[in-house]
This record gives sequence, structure tokens and C-alpha cells, in this order.
Amino acid sequence: MIDLFESKRLARAQDKDEVFKRLDVKKDSRYGFFQQMTDIYIFALALGLKNRKRSKIIGPTSESIHVSYFTDEQKKFFDMAVLYSEAGKLESLDKASEDCVSEMRKIIEEYTNGGLQIILDHIQVHPEDAFNIVVRLIDRELKDGLPEDIDEDISWA
Repeated sequence: MIDLFESKRLARAQDKDEVFKRLDVKKDSRYGFFQQMTDIYIFALALGLKNRKRSKIIGPTSESIHVSYFTDEQKKFFDMAVLYSEAGKLESLDKASEDCVSEMRKIIEEYTNGGLQIILDHIQVHPEDAFNIVVRLIDRELKDGLPEDIDEDISWA
């Protein structure tokens, strides 16, 4: 079976480079949170999906990330993101169709860009605290939508 998606690259908006710089352990050993750029990309995609924040990439882009750099699990998450966006239409995952692959990339890039904007908004306020910002974002997203009368303490602290 032909997989055109595997040979593609996913764009990154240049105005979100600060997020990658602050959250990458190799670039910021004091406040970095993630080991790989692909992990940052996936986290931002999840955050964008959760918050239904889809944002077109406007303006210059940074070096794109080749799809083959993502793990199999991360690529499955791409599929889930597309299915979520396309209301479960399985035909939207046709990786032998250039049109479907183009739409897949657009969906993934726009939700990721939306998630990156959420992170950037927090980092711009407290750039020295990028690690704790990610922890708080994760904690907030995990708690969001839980019933008010939950008996168990699920806090991170």
C-alpha cells in the first residue's frame, strides 16, 4: 500500500520558534521539558485539539519536520487527530490519495499551530518558567471536564 504521508514534511510557523527553543531540553537545559522536537509538536497538537484551536500558518515558516521522524505511536495520533477533525470519516485517512494527504497535513499543522499559540501566550508572560508552564497546562487539561463531585484528589502537587 502506498503511503504518501510518510514522505511529507510538517510545517512550523516561524513565530512559534520560541516555544521549541524554550521547551527543548537540548536547547534550554534549565527549563526544557521535552527530549525531541517531535514531542513538542505532538504536545502542541494535543493541546490544539483539546482546546479546538485551529490556526493557519501565516507568514514565514521554520524548518519543517519530516513525518518519518515521528514514532509509530505519534503517527497514529495524527490519524486520530484527522478522524476527530473530520467527524470520523475513515476515507479522510487515505494515504494513497494526494488530496487526502494534503488535507491531513493541513489539519495537523493548523491544530499544532493553535496549540503552539496557547503555549507561547503563557511563555511570553513568564519565559523563565517554561517547565512549570507545561506542567500547569497538563494539569489544567487533565482536570478540565472532570465532575465537580469527584472524591479522589488527582492533583499533581
